[in-house]
Amino acid sequence: MSARQEILNRIRAAAHPAPSILPLKPPIYANDLVTRFVTALEAAKGKAHLADNLEQAWEILRHRLESIQARRVVVSDQAPLKEVDLPAIFPEIEVSIARGDFKTVQKLCLAADVGLTNAQAGLAQTGSVVIHAGAGLSRQVSLLPDVHFVLLPAALLVPDLITWESVRPSQMPSQVLIISGPSKTADIEQTLVVGAHGPKRFEVILYGQR
Repeated sequence: MSARQEILNRIRAAAHPAPSILPLKPPIYANDLVTRFVTALEAAKGKAHLADNLEQAWEILRHRLESIQARRVVVSDQAPLKEVDLPAIFPEIEVSIARGDFKTVQKLCLAADVGLTNAQAGLAQTGSVVIHAGAGLSRQVSLLPDVHFVLLPAALLVPDLITWESVRPSQMPSQVLIISGPSKTADIEQTLVVGAHGPKRFEVILYGQR
């Protein structure tokens, strides 16, 4: 037997069979996206609230703002947020819409106790929300205040990121944020620290029916 043949035989003897690749299956939670979203969000240190409709969602938000003793709220310049008379709903709170140049919006966000945004989608697998940002729509509202509240219609829940990618609008803004719970890091000795680089509290008010 030649040296070449001997080497090849050794390689064949040591080779392991290729692992079988299982076909992709739809998520088992596809028919119960609300439950899965809430479970994943709370596992990521966030909090979920369920409302039957938008009116009830505003009521829940009012109670939550009172609970954390919020005094200043900055609101993303998006519908339906900018179309609602928020000072009438929250008469005890100073409400500002995030409009103007970068410095103006930054000043509002740094002074606010709470940032309020809507979302374009919710990812049930990870409890994440998808938020559009870009020109005229500052991401600072979701990043600078210590508390971030999101109003999310249950109809916008999808199983996962791959599903959202397949149904998202073809025209996208310059920035897309995917937020999974409050800011957190484990850079130092792998110890989880919440609120290190952004909001310390992240709450989603999920309203309406699937």
